[in-house]
Amino acid sequence: MLCGWLSPSGEFYSCSQYGHITLANELVRKYYIKLYSARYATDEFLLNSNWLKLYTNGIGHSNNFSYTYTKKKIITDDQFSWLTNNTLSSVQYQSFMKILELESSF
Repeated sequence: MLCGWLSPSGEFYSCSQYGHITLANELVRKYYIKLYSARYATDEFLLNSNWLKLYTNGIGHSNNFSYTYTKKKIITDDQFSWLTNNTLSSVQYQSFMKILELESSF
């Protein structure tokens, strides 16, 4: 089971099944300290910064995207490449397929 965060540039940072928040705190401190506002939780900040969260129940992404207005994809090309070249659980794979369906419906 893959658990962790996948950056927009396709770099995967693994964590334990319940370690996403701790890892999000570390990633925000490392990469976004000047951009981060404490009014958001660090995991919400990463999701809104186009990171993907891989966990036992699937793949998390920001629900705040609007392809129509921003032309922002849910999954970057680098994330797509990483996800297609690594072994996902069946639940993660189904989540990946749903995201692709959502993107193709725009």
